[in-house]
Amino acid sequence: MGVYNVHGGHNRIVPGAGHYLDEVTEDRKITAGVIALLQASGHTAYNCTDDVGKTVGANLANIVAKCNTHSADLDISIHQNAAKVDPGDGKTKGVEVFVYSTSSKAYAAAGRVCTKLAALGFTNRGVKTSTGLYVLKHTNSPAMLIEVGFVDDKDDADLYNKVGVNAICKAIVEGILNSSGTSTPTLTPAEPPALENEPSYGLGEPVFRKNKETLDIGFNFSLPTKEGRFKWLLYDLQKQEWSTLVEWTASNWITLAIDKAQYLVQCQLYNLNSKLVDTKTIGTDAGTGTVITGTYAGWRGKEILIGCTSNNPDVKFKMKLYNTKTKQWFAQFSGQWASFTPDTDTHYVVRYEAYKDGRLLDYRAVGI
Repeated sequence: MGVYNVHGGHNRIVPGAGHYLDEVTEDRKITAGVIALLQASGHTAYNCTDDVGKTVGANLANIVAKCNTHSADLDISIHQNAAKVDPGDGKTKGVEVFVYSTSSKAYAAAGRVCTKLAALGFTNRGVKTSTGLYVLKHTNSPAMLIEVGFVDDKDDADLYNKVGVNAICKAIVEGILNSSGTSTPTLTPAEPPALENEPSYGLGEPVFRKNKETLDIGFNFSLPTKEGRFKWLLYDLQKQEWSTLVEWTASNWITLAIDKAQYLVQCQLYNLNSKLVDTKTIGTDAGTGTVITGTYAGWRGKEILIGCTSNNPDVKFKMKLYNTKTKQWFAQFSGQWASFTPDTDTHYVVRYEAYKDGRLLDYRAVGI
């Protein structure tokens, strides 16, 4: 079995690109999913993501240092591209993969990854070589840098949201392993059904913007009228109480003045006829030191597999499940991976927790 290093590019201190999608948010999701599929296939996979580097140079040096602590078959760098904002012209700008040279041992796998991602509908921009990209130049093992679409191209963003992170992870892993899917489990996105039987409409992924004393949270969304109304709710994890932040607004952004990650925020999307279209509940994750570097949730048969990764090998994990329909925490698991059987008409929140010596170091709350 192989050994792989995987990491997401940039971090919240030195963020990557953003517009219709947020690169740092999405590359962490892809990293966690790729690692999960590699591990499920019997391979060893390390998360070499850096969340503490305060400059671009420090971020890159930290990533390479983590990668070079392992003797790996391949280093996999996950990114998203950016160019000029394109509100949509019916064509995706597409995917591409960089390697150091055509003689790199990663070259053939890079071509397969391009082909697999293009099969999802992205334009195939092909394999490109670069001797100037820091990760490709300084890692000891063969390396590839995958650009999963353009964050500032609406066609790319729409396709990315349509096919889902899990399908993208599966395509990347199949390209790396040169498989047709028979040796990797088929995981499909754990997205709740649209409430009006309109699966193409609803809320996209959350975007966070941390300021000095406040936290901005926003959602991309899609409606046939291109206009919507929003209701924002706040859940206090300590008091176990819901409160209404904004009853009725046209804004898909909200600003919170909070100093600890002890809340859940729920965004409800309504159409102009006041009918509920979609709802998502997320964690604020403000004020904690980053220990959890990736989270995962995806279908495995009739169950949902959940898991998380950390940059600290000594932590122990707990995962808790919250039912947004009954508004109750109803299950808790110990360990890095777990699964549960969901009700088909219910939204859930998974709270991933990392402990060391009995002390909570970090957590993430993710709606599924």
